[in-house]
Amino acid sequence: MKQFFSVLFVFVFVSGFSFAQDAMDINPNPPVNTFIPEGKNIPTPSESDFALLFDGGPLITHPTGGLGGNPASAVQTALLMSLYGFGNQISAGNSMADDFVVTGGGWNIEEIQFFGYQTNSGTTSTFNDVRIQIWNGPPNAGGTVIWGDLTTNRMTSTNWTTIYRVLDTGLLDSARPIMRIVATLGAPINLAAGTYWIQWQCGGTGASGPWAPPVTILGQTTTGNALQYTSTGWAQALDTGSGTVQGMPFQIYGTPVGDNTYFEDFETFVAGQQVACQDPVNWTTWSNAPCGNEDALVSTNYAFSGTKSALIDAVAPRLVDLVKPFGGQTAGTWYVDFMAYIPATKFGYYNILADFAGGASQWAFQAYFNAGGTGTIDAGGAGAATFTFPNDAWFAVQFKVDLDADVATFWVNGVFVHTWQYTLGTFGTPVPKVLDASDIFAPDPTPANNAMYIDDFRFADTPIPVELTSFTANVNNLGQVVLNWETATEVNNQGFEIERRTETSEFRTIGFVEGYGTTTEPRSYVYTDRTADMGVNYYRLKQVDFNGTYAYSDEVEIEVNGPLTFDLAQNYPNPFNPSTSIKYSVPESGNIRLSVFNIVGEEVAVLVNGFSQSGFFEVTFDASNLSTGVYLYKLQSANSVQTKKMMLLK
Repeated sequence: MKQFFSVLFVFVFVSGFSFAQDAMDINPNPPVNTFIPEGKNIPTPSESDFALLFDGGPLITHPTGGLGGNPASAVQTALLMSLYGFGNQISAGNSMADDFVVTGGGWNIEEIQFFGYQTNSGTTSTFNDVRIQIWNGPPNAGGTVIWGDLTTNRMTSTNWTTIYRVLDTGLLDSARPIMRIVATLGAPINLAAGTYWIQWQCGGTGASGPWAPPVTILGQTTTGNALQYTSTGWAQALDTGSGTVQGMPFQIYGTPVGDNTYFEDFETFVAGQQVACQDPVNWTTWSNAPCGNEDALVSTNYAFSGTKSALIDAVAPRLVDLVKPFGGQTAGTWYVDFMAYIPATKFGYYNILADFAGGASQWAFQAYFNAGGTGTIDAGGAGAATFTFPNDAWFAVQFKVDLDADVATFWVNGVFVHTWQYTLGTFGTPVPKVLDASDIFAPDPTPANNAMYIDDFRFADTPIPVELTSFTANVNNLGQVVLNWETATEVNNQGFEIERRTETSEFRTIGFVEGYGTTTEPRSYVYTDRTADMGVNYYRLKQVDFNGTYAYSDEVEIEVNGPLTFDLAQNYPNPFNPSTSIKYSVPESGNIRLSVFNIVGEEVAVLVNGFSQSGFFEVTFDASNLSTGVYLYKLQSANSVQTKKMMLLK
């Protein structure tokens, strides 16, 4: 609801009391004329021993902005939103539902995680129950239940996520700590590829709720298509302030069916103990003796992801991956990738074996990582190529073989090194056309000179590109273009340059978003273009690797139309020193005045005064000649007035 003021100063008192209904936990008095700290969406942290198959969407809007530097999930009152969470209480018969898409050859679902809070619970979870049903279609439009019920408690654990649900104008509120509710399903649920709906409801010992916070994306009011069931039946899950449909954050874990991928990040291994000794199915040693003196150790000295890696040195000099559970491959295209870390004065070594038989093994190729950051490979012949790599830093090692075409290729840190006929082996002596094993070795005769850490080891029949699965553009109510994109996998991804053009201009870079390096987990990104031109705008992403190579996405098109409302945006940045930007929109042409006042009502600056066409506008306010303090700025037309406050900190 738009607020109109006939006087300059408006003092707003927001009660700490939070009104709650059985169906919704809402902010009854949305604050006005208050500045909103800048935030940044990041993916909801994943916590599971299983692979993440689906993530319903982000929660965190301010990664360190909450109480004690913890993450905050902010209700965006600047967008007229007011909903903290939806009621999904077992006691009231309420529940939530949202859709998810099973891909590939299907999934074996092992675990499902939900998010919720009970107001004033403290950081010790009060949840004690979660009940789940899976539908083969929308529960309000012809779907039927294919698994589960609303009588069985499937919760196996719960803990605080460290996230607080707050207003964007009260980031330090601690009344709503968000909990993770984990349901480990025992026997896996097998689902074929397709679209499904999940319904859940929760129980707890707290007096308020349980409540389920929605997906929260900065600059967006519509975040999904979830449903809520109450005593009146199924209905769209709407934010009470903006009236827009919300999505729900939940995570599904398990194993893809028919996915020929083996991935190991060593996070489930015990640090200080041996790798093959803990997993003799997928790992062994050169002497085929797990737990012996060749067996590599799990280390916490360095890690590319998580806290652990495998260390191959003079103490544990030889680790062999048998590329199981798939066995020796004789056809198809296969990839062996891992991240490596070699200290500046140390040596490392890696090879691919066409036949693993200890001393009688047959080498398909070998790579030496020498002290100082230089390397050599023998592949199809001795001394086939050289390469460089960074010391004291993680870098990618990538091998590919097309067994049908008998061609192999090797990259280091994303840079092409060499390609050769695979069956010519290491020195040109024929070897079988078989991919049998990987071998990581401590090669230098001086034991103290050897140290090679490996992490995120992967064997698969698919590469790990930066696989963009979606890229969309939407216009928010401030005339800003909000870009959202997702990746399924990433390798060596430094980040994304955001480029924009109009129908009469060329692409130019307007921003940059950091990537996640190398990851096999889906990732979500958001970028808000605050300076989009009126009319049609085109956007594309330039994905840049750490080695400087890049690739472009497809273009997306969005039209920015004139504003429908008279609106004054919060200045940015705020607090500021000495200048800040103020955006406003005018729905129809006429005289407008934008002016600044000090706290006692004296006009200290006039930024705009005169006739204006309709549209979105932005001005810069330079306060170099003013003192530290709170100031108010007012936008006035013949029919409307809006006032907001800002803070100058020198």
